[in-house]
Amino acid sequence: MPTSHDSPSPSRKGGLFLRILIPFSLLLAGALAGFLVIALVTIANSLRTDTAERAQKVADLLARSPYLANGAILSQMAALTGMDFLVLGSDSSQLSGTIGDPVLRRAAKKITSPTPTSLDGTHTFLALTRALPSTDGSTGRLVVIVDQNPQRLLWQRMRNSFLALGATLLVVFAVVAFFLARSLSLPLEKLARFVTGLGRGDRRARADIDCGGEEVTRLTAAFNAMVGDLERYEAQLVEGEKLAAAGRMAATLSHEIKNPLTAIKMFVQVLKGRLQEESDNRRMLDLVQKEIDRLAQIVDQIVGRSRLAELRPVSADLLAVVGDVLDLAAELLTKQNIQLVRETCSPPPSLPLDPEKIKQVCWNLLLNARDAMPAGGELLVTLATERNTAKVSFADTGTGLQRMDPEKLMAPFTSTKPEGLGLGLATSRKIIEAHGGRLTLADRSGGGAIATFTLPTRENHNEHDPDR
Repeated sequence: MPTSHDSPSPSRKGGLFLRILIPFSLLLAGALAGFLVIALVTIANSLRTDTAERAQKVADLLARSPYLANGAILSQMAALTGMDFLVLGSDSSQLSGTIGDPVLRRAAKKITSPTPTSLDGTHTFLALTRALPSTDGSTGRLVVIVDQNPQRLLWQRMRNSFLALGATLLVVFAVVAFFLARSLSLPLEKLARFVTGLGRGDRRARADIDCGGEEVTRLTAAFNAMVGDLERYEAQLVEGEKLAAAGRMAATLSHEIKNPLTAIKMFVQVLKGRLQEESDNRRMLDLVQKEIDRLAQIVDQIVGRSRLAELRPVSADLLAVVGDVLDLAAELLTKQNIQLVRETCSPPPSLPLDPEKIKQVCWNLLLNARDAMPAGGELLVTLATERNTAKVSFADTGTGLQRMDPEKLMAPFTSTKPEGLGLGLATSRKIIEAHGGRLTLADRSGGGAIATFTLPTRENHNEHDPDR
């Protein structure tokens, strides 16, 4: 069966990565292309506007100059500004100028607009005119011509530079997009594989994702916590089923075994009455009757431990409830050379609990501790309150858990004692969890084991789920 570590099929492998990478790359490429187009159009317009404004300023300046008829001065101005000039009389005859190309000169004579216009329709040359009033009342014209090829070559160089820069940035953005998409898709793909394995029933798997940022880390922790809760709920469900099976088995035993045992016990008593003079036979019948009583006791024990009656919580003093059990058990422990030590730290207030059920839990834990110390030892019972939680622990100096899993030890029908039924700890845990608390087992440092159950105080009792 495939597990959460199986690789996805080839048709789906990398799908999330590509779905992140391709749109992100296209978005970056589109943004970069848009930026380049806007920048180049803006630069072209700026160059054209700057050229036109310079031409107008030069035309205004020369139109007021008295040296327009001087060809040498016009040549110097042409060399200085990069423009050509043509001075025309009122009859469009040339008075002076710097235009050597006759075709260009004929085209310039036709320009009458005071604003920059195309000379030849290709925007290679821009031309504008200014009126030149003379002393005799006639009006001539000054034509200013600007060659835009230098600006066009400048714009082309800038365009090529921008395109090279854009290509470089595109490669950089592609690399950044690759790693960014990978950093986003990799943890999500791992999480998807983990969830797929979880859906296939692999409850032991845990998401181990060490990349993706704080959000993915929190999501991973939440998934692991959810799987842990699910595993615990399944274990509790299995335990509930086992206890329910034990209840049904107990009912069957009570009906199918106890009634015949009662009849056998009656027959034994009748035989004992008939064999009053035969002491050997009477002793054998006594042994038979003891074994019958022991079998009946085992049946009663199974019935009692496999049925968890409904809780009857009342406001009770936990210290007094535990103390009653210890008072009754003190003599029993003393006979087995077990020293009972009581320790109370900040005794809890009155708690909502079922006193008889809590006493049953204490007896189970106490008897388990006693059985773990056949040669004697010390049993330390501690009662304390920590963070609105009452805690009772039974720490012995016996054999410890013997490397067994505490969860397995608290499962129904699991016991380290040959004669044990394996229902004591399971029933105790169900009782404590029904109160909203927890029962735990652990090895004790220095030898022995420690069993601890906690109960919520009145302040936080409602925060616990009694069905857990």
